Amino acid sequence: MSRRVVLIRHGETVWNAEGRWQGHDGGGLSALGRAQAAAAAAHLAREADDVVALVRSDLERVEATAAPILARLDVPERVDARWREIDVGSWSGRTHAEVAEVDPEGYADWVAGGDPRRGGGETDDELHARVAAALDELTEGSGTVLVVTHGGPVRHAVASALGLGAAGRHRLGRASNTGRSTLQRGRGGWRLLGYDATDHLDGLARA
Repeated sequence: MSRRVVLIRHGETVWNAEGRWQGHDGGGLSALGRAQAAAAAAHLAREADDVVALVRSDLERVEATAAPILARLDVPERVDARWREIDVGSWSGRTHAEVAEVDPEGYADWVAGGDPRRGGGETDDELHARVAAALDELTEGSGTVLVVTHGGPVRHAVASALGLGAAGRHRLGRASNTGRSTLQRGRGGWRLLGYDATDHLDGLARA
């Protein structure tokens, strides 16, 4: 049995719904986010029969998403801060319009496809490096590891697995709340089996 990694973005938060940058801040899940997390947990309990571990970011919205999964699956949990979302510094809690007002140069650079240090926080290259290292540690062994994380790390993990580099995230669509992306490790390296599956949501998803 080969190693599989299922990357799961957290459920919706209030800041998601309001269009606010989160980074390392923000609270737990909205009512919709809690319903999404419950639906994801029910799906995984039915479909994932070879799960050997759950790895998650240490942020509150991810902990709340992982909780119903762990309640259904008797697997060990490991918290790894490398799976955090990108640190957006002073942009956190602000809408796009507010960021454009308080940091016009940095925001314009980001809109143009650059990689600024968002609000004094991280760059995408830095996020890519820590996520790629965390993913590499999951290579060995067999069975499925669930990784409950954030939208940015999902895209960077897939880009790293496919050898696309940090800029390769632009070739991947946005990760939906509780969307599932599945990687499988074989002799030739990682294969992408599915990206951002949301069939468990039954109309709960919000674009």
